[in-house]
Amino acid sequence: MPPRERSRALPSILLGGALAAALAVAVALPSAPAPAETATSPSSTHSATPSTTASDPGPAATGIGDPYFPDHGNAGYDATSYDIALAWDDGEITGTSTMKATATTALSSFALDLRLRARSVTVDGKRAKFEQTGEQDLVITPTRPIAKGATMTVRVTYGDRTSEPLRPHPDENPWYRTPTGELLLGQPHAAAWWFPANDHPRDRATMSVRLTVPKGLTAISNGRLTKTTSSEDTTTWQWAARDAMAPYLAFVAIGKYRVTEGEGKDGLPWLNAVEEGVTGAAATGLVKTPDVVAWLEDWIGPYPFEVTGGVVPDMRAGFALETQTRPVYDPVFWGVGENNEILVHELAHQWFGDSITVHSWADIWINEGFATYAEWKWAEDQDRLTTEQSLARSWSVPSPSTFWQLTIGDPGPERIFDRAVYERGAMTLAALRRKVGDQTFERIVRTWAKERAGDTATDDAFREHAAKVSGKDLDDFFTIWLDTPQRPEPTEAAGLEGIERVPYPGSPPYGPEQDGDSN
Repeated sequence: MPPRERSRALPSILLGGALAAALAVAVALPSAPAPAETATSPSSTHSATPSTTASDPGPAATGIGDPYFPDHGNAGYDATSYDIALAWDDGEITGTSTMKATATTALSSFALDLRLRARSVTVDGKRAKFEQTGEQDLVITPTRPIAKGATMTVRVTYGDRTSEPLRPHPDENPWYRTPTGELLLGQPHAAAWWFPANDHPRDRATMSVRLTVPKGLTAISNGRLTKTTSSEDTTTWQWAARDAMAPYLAFVAIGKYRVTEGEGKDGLPWLNAVEEGVTGAAATGLVKTPDVVAWLEDWIGPYPFEVTGGVVPDMRAGFALETQTRPVYDPVFWGVGENNEILVHELAHQWFGDSITVHSWADIWINEGFATYAEWKWAEDQDRLTTEQSLARSWSVPSPSTFWQLTIGDPGPERIFDRAVYERGAMTLAALRRKVGDQTFERIVRTWAKERAGDTATDDAFREHAAKVSGKDLDDFFTIWLDTPQRPEPTEAAGLEGIERVPYPGSPPYGPEQDGDSN
């Protein structure tokens, strides 16, 4: 993948003879410098041990406990809502974010993830000490300890240039310049580049966002547009997402956009935005969004959120992302004409990835496997390739090859967006369908989406769910597909009995250098 290897991607897939470019996979002037009590030495680090008893407040650990990304998220509290006011002017941002949270242990200090320069912090209305340490830790010490179970309101003011954050990442920045403005989105982390957050999928919260931009520009985010107000020089766009989301799924798109709105057949409202300068099939590619959502509902169950839509900025980042309620797509996906498969992939993620989020990033195959399988099912329902044909084609990738030399149930932090995770994840589901039968497989999918909605999920939880619904012992099956870095044999145990090899487009050779980027 390119330098932005953590900004998600999906493999290129041939469907019906046409290349479906499924490369899949955010105002005021700056504030004064940070107050004197702020320490921002890049060389400083912070480590802490969580409090062990409610009566003995201690510093909460920085890092939520994900082994792939130890510095992501934070322990000691559960965020419930973020209220963000952000002003943007030509890459200069200032903001005030208010987080409401509940302490899960007694706290003498705690941390938020923020790569921008913090200027002041209050906890429950009282000025708090803070320092910025490590990669992205904003360590906050309130004037009084926070009791276990107590609610707290944390208000942070901050500001920076998007291109020059206080804590830059060595090879990525999720802010993208476009011809008319700027865009923020990324995975597995992005929130810390535009607001202080507990930036890990385990801690979801509702979002209210007010974006103030120069007059004449549009500012788009998640959820419903609730209000716009204008002054002589600026316009403020207010967005509200009532359903809790993982912080990385929040996004900002600023620029000159053509905005259209409507309702789907079932009354579900949608809002699409396409940046000026986007032409051809990409300019109209979002039109099918309501139809794709309706098709997914027929397969999976009710759409999990209150609004849908999409955004097509005039950028060339090479990926799409399932930002909650409103995915963002690079125009490259429509480079060869109509491409509904990319809509299917990102909108399927609204169930598998957004409504149900990973508990740890090692579990990523569940998100990407379901979204890629949804593309296969769409092709089947459009009378192109059947899922059986898609499975056989992918199984026919030559071995040995890099495609098979990965354990997709535990791919490692550097390969969570590898093509094999996507395609072999879909193969796992297609083989599971063969193993348990069509009707049982449909029950597995629909009950998983319903029972885990609004929660995180692990690889182990899905294995247990599939076994429970099917009434079958699936331990060997999942070991073959998820825990073994080699091509499965065409056996009944693997759900591949009777499968026949077919030519695989573009192979050999096959390796990471041939993999496409998509989310």
